[in-house]
Amino acid sequence: TPLTLYDRRVFNLLLGSAWEQIEQDIEHSIEKSDLKGNHAGNERLDDTIGRLMGARVVVQLERDNQQFLRSIPLLEHIDEPIRGDGKIYYQFPKKLRKLVSNSQIFARLQKDVMLALSSKYALALYEMVQKRGNLSHQWSETFEVSKLRDLLGVPPGKLTAYKNFKANALLPAVREVNALANYGVTFHEVKK
Repeated sequence: TPLTLYDRRVFNLLLGSAWEQIEQDIEHSIEKSDLKGNHAGNERLDDTIGRLMGARVVVQLERDNQQFLRSIPLLEHIDEPIRGDGKIYYQFPKKLRKLVSNSQIFARLQKDVMLALSSKYALALYEMVQKRGNLSHQWSETFEVSKLRDLLGVPPGKLTAYKNFKANALLPAVREVNALANYGVTFHEVKK
């Protein structure tokens, strides 16, 4: 499910709120107003919750000496009050909790940086950089353009030419992350 900038922010706020107890099989809560931000109505948050409930994480793993792709939903359940305020209760699936506790897969984002980023591509790049920030033996990584497009959340059929992808997604995201985050990002193109 393609996620909007607001969707990604809400998921990261849910994750951040539960971070200290993420490995436990418990229900977490957060004030609805913390997720809505400046938006007055509930329809935007309702739409986001729907997309988050339909979204999944796909990870590669080895099983029986073969490579597999495992799909895991982002949320097990979420209970949202019908009225405009109050607490939202939610729980992460067991398999996702295991992934989140692995620092190479997920990272806790700085709330002020996450909320300051203005594009979903910048937020996706910030997520990628944060989760790699604690790796002590890895300073660079090589991505195929198609994989980088997927990781940044570029919808299929959009920004298909590399020059358009670079100009409209990659370069603006790098500039924004470098301006706001604790880590710097550079990239070098390798042509085949």
